[in-house]
Amino acid sequence: MSVAPRSRFALLAVAALVAACSDSSTGPSTPNVPDVASLIGEMSVSGIGSAVSVASPEVGLVFSASPTFAPANCVFTPSTGYFVCPTITSNGLTFTRMFRLLDAANNPQSKPSEQTVAIETKSTIMGTLTFNDRTSGTSTVAIDRSDDMTLSGIQTTKHTLNGRAATKIDGTMSTALGPIHVTTNQTELTTNIVLPNAKAGQRWPQSGSVQIDQTTSVTPNGQQSLTTITRETITFNGTSVVTVTVVTGFGTLTCHFDLANPAAPSSCS
Repeated sequence: MSVAPRSRFALLAVAALVAACSDSSTGPSTPNVPDVASLIGEMSVSGIGSAVSVASPEVGLVFSASPTFAPANCVFTPSTGYFVCPTITSNGLTFTRMFRLLDAANNPQSKPSEQTVAIETKSTIMGTLTFNDRTSGTSTVAIDRSDDMTLSGIQTTKHTLNGRAATKIDGTMSTALGPIHVTTNQTELTTNIVLPNAKAGQRWPQSGSVQIDQTTSVTPNGQQSLTTITRETITFNGTSVVTVTVVTGFGTLTCHFDLANPAAPSSCS
């Protein structure tokens, strides 16, 4: 059994996450007032890139360049404890985000302080992308995604990411042989990913995993649909080499990819 192409796209998204995190300094050992913009930057690429790139390479490219939310523009809402950011629309997609700052008792805060120990973000992406090809015609992809991510340990040297996401994709692809209708339902579970501490010379996530469950139905030119169900688990160990386990109806495949060289052949068994 060969590795599904989406595994490669997932790893490219993870590589983007690593690149973003490796340039960010992890929190000091003594309490301070956290830099909210920097912390949200650490979280953003994981929440969007890894899940969506697995589902669709084209959509993944768009999400990897999703607009930046400036925390200073987000308004605190006392009734919910969240800072609500302005809605952004770009390239047919509408992006929303809110976040809250949490103390050790999980109470929301109206501003960052030395008692801030975690940050939770909630984001949505909705809309339709259109692709035009002179040969095959126009393709459309409708996207509906939401995620809820929490970065904890921000007053320590171990920033730890956990969260969930759900994505629905409904696309019609134009080809020389006729239209192909593709639907994808996907969930993503991020578990205890310890982000790299640049001050300690770390470049790669030290531990943790991302599990992606996906059901995809493909209907070529009005013919009978083909449905596939997959589970991919990406596991980090502090080095550039990650383990990817792919489970399908054909069995289980375990591969090792080097994020420092994404184009290199993988080792699978």
